Amino acid sequence: MRTALAVSLCLLPMPVLAQSAPAPAPIAVIPAENLALARQLAQVTNSEAMTAAQVTRMIREALPPIFASDPDMQALEKQYPGITKRLLDAAEPMLREESMRSLPKLWDRLAALYAARMTPAELREVIAFYSGGIKERMMAAATNGALDTTGLIKEAMASPEGTISKDSVMSTVTRGAKDVVANLSPADRAALVRFGATPAGRHYNALMPEAVTIATAWANEPSPETDAKLMKLMTGMIEQAGKESSK
Repeated sequence: MRTALAVSLCLLPMPVLAQSAPAPAPIAVIPAENLALARQLAQVTNSEAMTAAQVTRMIREALPPIFASDPDMQALEKQYPGITKRLLDAAEPMLREESMRSLPKLWDRLAALYAARMTPAELREVIAFYSGGIKERMMAAATNGALDTTGLIKEAMASPEGTISKDSVMSTVTRGAKDVVANLSPADRAALVRFGATPAGRHYNALMPEAVTIATAWANEPSPETDAKLMKLMTGMIEQAGKESSK
C-alpha cells in the first residue's frame, strides 16, 4: 500500500506556493544533462529515508486506529486478541521492501517531467535548496502529524481495486502543506517564500499538480506479488492464532 507515500512524496513542491505561476512549457530540445539532474532532484525530494519513515508512520500510527474501527478487524481482534498488532508488525518489512523496490519507477517518471520542463540551472537550484536541512525539517513536521493521510488510506481500503483518486491526493497534499508550513520556524517559512519567488522555485512548485498525477498513478499500480505475500502472512497468522487458542 503506497497510499500515504503518494501524499508525502508530493509535499516538497509546496502547493501553498504553487499558484503564483503557470507551469513551464515543455523544452523544445532537452539538454543532455537534464535527465541526470532531474533524476537527482527526484531522489533528493523523494529519498529512500523519507519513504521508509512514511511507511513506518503509516504502519505504526495511521493504520492501527483505522483497523480498530473496522468491523471485520474488530471481530478478528476479539477472537484472537493482539493479532492486529502482530499482523502490522509482520507486514511492515514487506511493505517497506515493496516501497523501496518500486521507488526507482517513481524517480524515473518524475525525472522525465522535470527534465522536459526545467532548465539545468533551475534543476541545480532546486536540488541545492532541498539538499539543505529544510527538507528534513519539513518531513519531520509531516511525520509528526502535520500530514494526515487517514482519509486516503480509508479510501483505498474501501475501493475494490485499492486505489485512490488524484483529487483526494491533491486535497490532502494542499491541506497538509499548510499545516507543515505552520509547524516550521519563522526562518524556514521565510526561506520557503524566498525560494518560491525565484524562477526555479515558481517553476518547480507549479509542476506540483502534474507530480501529483504521477505519484497517484504510481501509488495505484497493483503489486500482485506483495499482495500474495500479505495474504499468505495473514492466513498463516490466523491459522497459528487458531491453533494457539485451541490448546
